[in-house]
Amino acid sequence: MSDEEPHAGEAIPLNMHRKRGRPRKDDSPMVGPLKEIKACDGQVVMRAYMDDRSRKSKEWAEVTPRSVGCELSAEEKMAFLRCVASLRRMSHAKTLAVRSSGGTFETPQPVILAGELMGISEVVAKRVHAEFQRSKVLPDGSGRGIFERAFVIQTLFGQTYLESWARLVVQRCIAVKKRPSYRDITEGMQELAKQQARDESSMIEEEVDEGFINNVTAALTYQRVRRWCRANKWIFKKITKVKGIVSDNSATVAACTRYCRRFYAEVQNGNVIFIYLDESYCNEKHAKRFAVCKVDDQSTWSDEVKDGRRLCFCTAICEEGEISTLDSNRPADSRDSRWTFSPNKDQMNKKDYHASFDSQNFQTYFREALLPACERVFPHKRLVFVMDNAAYHVSASFEVQAEGRAVSVHRQSRKNLLVQFLQAHGQEAANMSMLRVELEALFVSVSEELGCDIARLLRARGHELLLTPPRVSVWQPIELYWASCKNEVAKLYRQGRGLVETKKQLDDSLTKWGTAAHCSKLIKHTTQLVATWWQAAQAADAQQDAPHAPEDHIEIHSDCISDDDEHSSHSD
Repeated sequence: MSDEEPHAGEAIPLNMHRKRGRPRKDDSPMVGPLKEIKACDGQVVMRAYMDDRSRKSKEWAEVTPRSVGCELSAEEKMAFLRCVASLRRMSHAKTLAVRSSGGTFETPQPVILAGELMGISEVVAKRVHAEFQRSKVLPDGSGRGIFERAFVIQTLFGQTYLESWARLVVQRCIAVKKRPSYRDITEGMQELAKQQARDESSMIEEEVDEGFINNVTAALTYQRVRRWCRANKWIFKKITKVKGIVSDNSATVAACTRYCRRFYAEVQNGNVIFIYLDESYCNEKHAKRFAVCKVDDQSTWSDEVKDGRRLCFCTAICEEGEISTLDSNRPADSRDSRWTFSPNKDQMNKKDYHASFDSQNFQTYFREALLPACERVFPHKRLVFVMDNAAYHVSASFEVQAEGRAVSVHRQSRKNLLVQFLQAHGQEAANMSMLRVELEALFVSVSEELGCDIARLLRARGHELLLTPPRVSVWQPIELYWASCKNEVAKLYRQGRGLVETKKQLDDSLTKWGTAAHCSKLIKHTTQLVATWWQAAQAADAQQDAPHAPEDHIEIHSDCISDDDEHSSHSD
């Protein structure tokens, strides 16, 4: 070959002379004819040779680095993509040997290596490669024009059949509580394609050609099906159904207002510690739940799979961290403030995990474990326990002495018991001549004033109970604490994980995220949500009372109020 410099615009012939480090006689057994490429800053030359010993084809890439700091041209993008494809092919064949001025590289990351060889930063290299993978369109100005890869299976079977088959497979998986994957869709499409071919053969009264059917299903490979799914918005993603926002009706606004007034009244006391308490659960098969679904069609979204044995747990946090972690030096005869248990068989059969809790076991835990732990951690402090409106949180039981023993009194009790209860709590006017509805109304008023069992217990010891408004779980920072801990358990999931291992992982995650730095950040976030709502409510009230305010009804819109279940919302 001539060593003369080529004129501008002419093709540069490949340099065939042997360089240091190459095997002998590497030019003669080249695979395929050598091609000439146009001169550019990022030219890539792929070469192959046959090893004399193993007689296996091996390849290497020669790259001319581009000018650093210049914007990538279309030709350089094409050269980069060509280099990535060649490196990936060699990586799959486990014969990756890339020759550059820096030596020989062996890496399973072709994109990063190609960018390094061509002098392209890792961020730019990943962006260019991601754009091509998403659109399958080659850059403009490459000399080959814009080329979009066609879907082979869409040409063979048609878009309508593929769409209906994918939908049918996903709905079958949802029916049996299985999370659909691309592998399930591929296998399902293959079976449906076989059935379709047999049905068409029987319709035209021809004998079924099994060889032809096998060839048809062989075209539905996993890679082709997966690429078609991604292009048609059948995405592998986490299923999160958006809950509606509850309207800010008068009852909700009134409940939020009462909470804000009591909350800010307690904040002004410098001797107050806020304790946030709640319950949640964790399944032994709790993992990051992803599935293939049609993004714009909620009928293909899978419900969360909840199977296996369940762990119910309860704990409390404050700005200093989790109470159990802070109470690590507790006496030997005291209970741990972190309550974890496995429900019995009857409780497991119920869908709602709240059935595992009742007023008896919760109040026992609160009175004997949590409250003493909080008082040990914060002696001589006024504690304000913030809970939601779960039934076992606000349960109230009242007793009166009748016939020499304590008798429980409730709204439907006999009239003489209601009268005795009301008279004992300041309602001397109550008597047997009053109608039952009057006595019941007085009983409800007095019981609300006295408060629930937990509130009376705390009030007797100088503390206070603060209940969050119904369906406003986002004002509870412990909900975010659950999300952090349970996501940690989901990351550690493995096939065959048992309840003992799940409990250990759960305890470790509660301790890991129960630090002062993390808990204080969550509490600060929810406190800001409360402040934002309270400021909006005061501004709306002031606007209504303005002299020239419009008579139209002014609503307080807040994204802080979410539509959760009747107990509380727990993050997965």
